[in-house]
Amino acid sequence: MMTQFTMTREDVRRVLAEELPYVLREYPETRHSVIGLMTEIFARRSDVQSILDHLDALRQDFNQQMLEFARRQDKFDQRMLEFARRQDK
Repeated sequence: MMTQFTMTREDVRRVLAEELPYVLREYPETRHSVIGLMTEIFARRSDVQSILDHLDALRQDFNQQMLEFARRQDKFDQRMLEFARRQDK
């Protein structure tokens, strides 16, 4: 007669937490399989860095455009003040 052994989810989680580091270190084929699965779910560091670099370039471009807009706005304000002064004469 065979005894049936059951594990709860918590048991499985605990065993994984205890054994997974060892399995990944000692069994390269398992490590590569797990890494392959994880790269389908998580972005690679190089991908994240590329996105951050792109965002930084966009931020710099946006800041430059805002500076140019502020300069144009200042010139426009000056012209409006001059126009108002001429109208008051």
